[in-house]
Amino acid sequence: MQPGINRENDTMTQTSSAANDPEEAYPLGAPDDDRPPMKANAFECMRTANSKLTPMFGKYLHKGAMVPAVSCITGASGRSFQMFKHENCVDEIATVFGAQGVPMGPGAVKIGAKDHFVNIPLKDNQDPSNYVLIVVTQRQWDAPEPQWEKVSLLCEQCQEPLIENKYTCDPAEEQLRSIHSRNDFVPFATLVEGVRAAKMLNDDPERLVCKECSFSNKPFPLDDWGWNNYAENAATVSLALSQYPASAAPASGQQKREV
Repeated sequence: MQPGINRENDTMTQTSSAANDPEEAYPLGAPDDDRPPMKANAFECMRTANSKLTPMFGKYLHKGAMVPAVSCITGASGRSFQMFKHENCVDEIATVFGAQGVPMGPGAVKIGAKDHFVNIPLKDNQDPSNYVLIVVTQRQWDAPEPQWEKVSLLCEQCQEPLIENKYTCDPAEEQLRSIHSRNDFVPFATLVEGVRAAKMLNDDPERLVCKECSFSNKPFPLDDWGWNNYAENAATVSLALSQYPASAAPASGQQKREV
């Protein structure tokens, strides 16, 4: 117990120390042996990121994991961040770490709707002094059924979907065994499946013509978003690790949790 002030009569009262100590009020317990705590600097992570959205802890994407992903968007001449729609069965919490030329400032925190538009709020996409650096965090769920997300690429004129891709974030059991056998990472499904949807759209000119308003859309700007860089590098690393016998595969840090 610690002394506190009762403001109604200015007398000293006793208050629980738990009210002033978050660790005592919300005990976390010891970490799992196969899930040691990690820390990272969002600014340093973004310096070496190969995509506009990158998971900060690539080996923690399994059920129950906290998944912070850092994102940095900057204006530039000729740059186009085409709006799309994203649906997630778990909550996403966005924290702004740096911004200029956007409505939210550093320190702002936002919980978005599970079904939401992704529209970069830069005042001028062509101005390199406009930027936003955020961390989007979600907790992978522990439910027996697979966690799912959906990405929809939209018509620029009427915002109706040109293509939709609904996918699960949990690899099939056989695929997970294969990943673990070579000490590989579970890929970040949001980026890999986003690339899949964009390529299906961009490779089919008929899909680019909106069925609702007949507007002819430009291809989705994968290069500006950078998702393809992540997907390509992840696939190449998996190929490299597959060359090693399972018992001799270099450890990538992927924990071997059961799902």
